[in-house]
Amino acid sequence: MHGITRGYIIAALPRTGSFLLCEKLAALGSIGYPQEYGLLEDWTTWSDYHGYASHLTYFYDFFRFCSTPNGVFGCKLMWTQFAALRHHIKLYTGIGGQGLEPIEGMTGPLKVVFLDRRDIVMQAISLVRAMETNVWSTHHTLPPPALVYSRVAINDAIHMIEENRRQWEALFTRHAVDPLRLFYEDITRGEASAIFPFLRVKVPERVHATHLKQQADDYSLAWRDRFVKERASAL
Repeated sequence: MHGITRGYIIAALPRTGSFLLCEKLAALGSIGYPQEYGLLEDWTTWSDYHGYASHLTYFYDFFRFCSTPNGVFGCKLMWTQFAALRHHIKLYTGIGGQGLEPIEGMTGPLKVVFLDRRDIVMQAISLVRAMETNVWSTHHTLPPPALVYSRVAINDAIHMIEENRRQWEALFTRHAVDPLRLFYEDITRGEASAIFPFLRVKVPERVHATHLKQQADDYSLAWRDRFVKERASAL
């Protein structure tokens, strides 16, 4: 389809640097233009952002605009997006199967890059702040949002992240998927070069700089310190 011969999925947990990694990969122009998949109910992605009047048209074009002219496809999927994409492939094309098979029916062989984060408390705080402000990435330095600390919200975010991780790991185990594992802490330091040999592409002489701004700030650190202390005192 669309001349695609191979590809990869960036299987991401929330707040793991996926926007940053995808922007760097897309800038190379030779290993796919990885973008996230818009669910049917996610009008913001497929209608407002991409400008489609129907999800069906968007679905078929998704594989085209995520691919570079040399036939490499790349996309970024959270767990819910992965499940939805498999469902829509079956719904719209009739292609079914287990694990990665439905997507591979559209793209050819796939590799998987799994994005995680070592500091789950900061990950959860970032998720809470993004959900409250609806700012998931930015190229500008923003003033700190007027948010109220909530231990319950951070705990809920931790549980959600852990459940998403469990679902991905279960998929990897069940279908013998051996992903390349990258971490947010390494990606933000520019230490993600292992992705190139994994995808069997030449390591570029220069990786383009990104203008995405890291959203963690002193407020995030203060929330982490408070949360860790409160959790310790509750034991």
